[in-house]
Amino acid sequence: MSKDQLDLVDETKAQVDFLAYASFFLLLYGPLHIFVFAVVGKYLVASLGVLGFVGAYTLYRASLKGLRGYLDMFKSVFDVLRESLRKKVEMSVTGLEPEQHYWDDVWRVLQYGRSPKTNRIMVMIALSQKDPVNMADELTKAGLILNASRVQGDYEIMGSLAASNLVDALAKVEVIRKRPDVRSVAYVIAGELESKTTVK
Repeated sequence: MSKDQLDLVDETKAQVDFLAYASFFLLLYGPLHIFVFAVVGKYLVASLGVLGFVGAYTLYRASLKGLRGYLDMFKSVFDVLRESLRKKVEMSVTGLEPEQHYWDDVWRVLQYGRSPKTNRIMVMIALSQKDPVNMADELTKAGLILNASRVQGDYEIMGSLAASNLVDALAKVEVIRKRPDVRSVAYVIAGELESKTTVK
């Protein structure tokens, strides 16, 4: 995000803040004005304190309009710079539907502190014969696995997969398991301690 864009967002927020603080000040000042001048017997001047309430309400309504504009501008920053942000946060998400699920999950976590809808599963794949690099490319192109990488040990490929529900995620695991060059698949569901292995 450029400095000019940041300055514009900050300036819009400052205007909204000013109106909100001024409204709050007048809301406090109105009854104080009425009380002080009523105590000393200047009832006509005390009645002018009502203008504090009128001013507070007017500025409050104006701040709401400004706040809507600020929030629209703030959301547009995410829309315009969505691709840059996604690459910095989660490069593995590609394609329209996975990206929609990803941003829905981000919104759920940031807005309400709820768990993501998307089920993310870590997968390890043991091969019988095929070259792990070629197999990783095939699984990635087929949309079955993300972030595929070579590992040492009993398994040759490790990666993750994501789906909007657990049934779809496990169906992807089953598709991987049924491939002719796959000997076994181990997977761990995010948020669960239990890991599972399926072997042919």
